[in-house]
Amino acid sequence: MREGIEDLKTQQDELFIASFAVNLVVHETYDRILGDLELVVKFKVAIVIVAKSMPIDVVNRIQDYRGPVMINIATPWYVENASQA
Repeated sequence: MREGIEDLKTQQDELFIASFAVNLVVHETYDRILGDLELVVKFKVAIVIVAKSMPIDVVNRIQDYRGPVMINIATPWYVENASQA
């Protein structure tokens, strides 16, 4: 993920890329979430899509740098929880 974000950040100026999004898989079985989240925060990714779950601490970390979080809503449960974030 680090290389991909670094490449996109470099190309933003060269190729006039306005922004890009990262899809974060937030699930207890996905062991890369903490490292991926750190990279998203470090590079202040412009748009973050959260899939599988929506822990408020993940949303807060992204919103700390004013990053918008979009929630991939798959069930009514996600709709209820996303509206509370």
